[in-house]
Amino acid sequence: MIFAVDFSQITQDEILTLRRKLSMVFQQFNLFERRTALDNVKEGLLVVKKLSNEEATEIAKEELAKVGLSDREQHYPRHLSGQNNGRNSACSSHETRRLTLG
Repeated sequence: MIFAVDFSQITQDEILTLRRKLSMVFQQFNLFERRTALDNVKEGLLVVKKLSNEEATEIAKEELAKVGLSDREQHYPRHLSGQNNGRNSACSSHETRRLTLG
């Protein structure tokens, strides 16, 4: 979906709404090095979406399974391949974005 925004007349609330709807994935995965794959996915769900730990865990496990990382839930980024770190990062940003747009 393509939409236009008039930035000359945008309010602070509209800026915040727009930021919540946008996501980008970079080669620098920005995963928390001292958190597991599961915890990295849960972070946005807990902090941004304010879900309970149980809800966030359930959703994070489902998302990791979708990208083939269910067997890596308790692995740290340094123990995952670059491709798996990319999947973990994409999983994190996608799930937070999906819940925001939903």
